[in-house]
Amino acid sequence: MKRLVLHIYIMFMALTAMACQSNEVEATPSDKSANTMNITINGKTVSCQLIDNSSTRALLAQLEKGDITYEADDYGNFEKVGNIGISLPQNNESITTTAGDVILYQGNNICLYYDTNSWTFTRLGKIEGMSKEEIKTFLNAGGGSVKVTLSSGSATGIKQTLADQKAPNGRYSLDGGKLKQAHSKGLYIENGKKIVKK
Repeated sequence: MKRLVLHIYIMFMALTAMACQSNEVEATPSDKSANTMNITINGKTVSCQLIDNSSTRALLAQLEKGDITYEADDYGNFEKVGNIGISLPQNNESITTTAGDVILYQGNNICLYYDTNSWTFTRLGKIEGMSKEEIKTFLNAGGGSVKVTLSSGSATGIKQTLADQKAPNGRYSLDGGKLKQAHSKGLYIENGKKIVKK
């Protein structure tokens, strides 16, 4: 009898442990998408790898609520700068920028650099995978005002799917397949965001 009770107890504990594991979802620092932001200008989107500080955490929290769109103008033949309409915490340090640097200035201006400058401001991150000339072209350097949209880097490539290819409910499997109906449980992509349903 003791042996039967012991086996039942062990099975109960094993099932409980398995059930708990399936409900645990944790973002880890190795999840690169959690530390990225998308920058869109004139319909082209590039990725910005963010550093970890209170400024970027506050910015990402704002981007989870929705995109930030602002006008940016050339300044000093080395940057596009614009007021983002919100204030973020500052982590100022003396910095010499290079092309691709994304900088917070005075807590409410984001500067996208296409050349060098030295000043005291807050580093947010860097545009990935582009040469200096490609960055100048992307930012329309010297070409006047541009409309900049910042969005969460956790969005997927599915966000850029053509309208005639979209799933009717905006939901996709992780491998990009269209989902025809809502799932009560699981991990899928909806409107460009990762969704976990428990």
